[in-house]
Amino acid sequence: MINRGRGDIRRLAAASAISGAGDWAASTALALAVYAKTGSAVWLSVSFLLTQVPSALVAPLSGIMADRLDRRRIMIACDLLGAVTYAGMAVTSAPLPLITLGSLAALLHSPFGPSSRAAVPNLAGAADLSWANGTLNAANNVGQLAGPALGGVLYATVGAGPAFWVNAAFTPAKALSLGG
Repeated sequence: MINRGRGDIRRLAAASAISGAGDWAASTALALAVYAKTGSAVWLSVSFLLTQVPSALVAPLSGIMADRLDRRRIMIACDLLGAVTYAGMAVTSAPLPLITLGSLAALLHSPFGPSSRAAVPNLAGAADLSWANGTLNAANNVGQLAGPALGGVLYATVGAGPAFWVNAAFTPAKALSLGG
């Protein structure tokens, strides 16, 4: 057990809130952009289906990866690859490529969750485990709450592309917090 202290958990929580808000903002901007371009609830449904379901489908594989590979490297790779896909979304305007890249981003990010949850006991230690889990859950909730509002505001004021750029910039926040 490494037990590096509360500072690591605080950094990971802050980065998770920021990155999570960016992910939710991008997801909201994607939905708004697809609907604005197509005017179709079917396309909107397809965008939700193909950006949310892939993570569930690969969850068993993500768990195996978290158990057998270096968790820190998995988390860093997930975030950096996610940043690349969001940058690709920022320069794409057609609905199908946007949805495809959103689905790819979801697939690439899937191993992050199981890896980060499995790493918590090593970062926090037994005495701080409840505090660490609560802190990380609260941070994730902040991202889920703030993200859709941020995505809606960005989309309404500057469009979907800038919302994707913002997420591409914030997604590596977690990776950077894990570097030290």
